[in-house]
Amino acid sequence: FAFRAGNSDVAAEGVITNWRGTPSISLRIHSSQLDLGLLVPRREEHAAEAATDTREGRRRLPDVDVDLRVKYAFYKEFLLTDVTGRFVMKENVLQVERLSATTDEGRLDGHALIPLSEVGIRRASLEVNGIPIERVTSAVGLQDPPLTGWLTLNSELQQEGELSDPLPTL
Repeated sequence: FAFRAGNSDVAAEGVITNWRGTPSISLRIHSSQLDLGLLVPRREEHAAEAATDTREGRRRLPDVDVDLRVKYAFYKEFLLTDVTGRFVMKENVLQVERLSATTDEGRLDGHALIPLSEVGIRRASLEVNGIPIERVTSAVGLQDPPLTGWLTLNSELQQEGELSDPLPTL
């Protein structure tokens, strides 16, 4: 199927199996242009969802395997090109593999392991090379950054234990 949302276009093809049990979804998603701001959940939508969700009422999410390819992705004024990655969700754990993208000046690569429940170990790594700091700060709403120059970053993050609201960490 294919659709447009604003200036973004998305085309997906795939297979859904095991309809009667826990569905398993395998997709290939392609986009020539994608506004990443459309994917960021609004706080009020998440608050309403969290209010109706209880630990006893949590359902097991379907298994998902997504191969993503986006020619141009943007968030506010931050442009990424040739975005690729694989997203695998199994047993309510989201794994982001081989995430990579370029900008006209630099590159970003990363991966993450994110349990979609309150308790678990979350891990992520991100490598960024040669991206102007001004692009990053404007993407998070800081118009007059206190720093200028080029961002190079190698990071590893890990969080263990209970997290009362897991969605904002995504």
